[in-house]
Amino acid sequence: MADDDDEIARARGMVRGSPYLNTEQAAAYLGVSAWRMKAMRKAGTGPRYRFHSRYIRYLIDDLVLWSRSTSQAAMAPDRKRADGEQANA
Repeated sequence: MADDDDEIARARGMVRGSPYLNTEQAAAYLGVSAWRMKAMRKAGTGPRYRFHSRYIRYLIDDLVLWSRSTSQAAMAPDRKRADGEQANA
């Protein structure tokens, strides 16, 4: 519940009265650069976006969904070695 409250507070700080963010605002919301957002958009690996006229807009809910979809659980050091990664000796 606390995470949801943080996301709502951050969204309110980003935009006033609209659930849509431009590229720079969306990048700040996710903690990446605007350049990174554009590169992910071009590669098709970033969050969903929409065209409003000729302007690209990101729905805050889509940013949250994309962020959650990219989360990974931390792996134990023994598991990493078992998957073929060499331990530093």
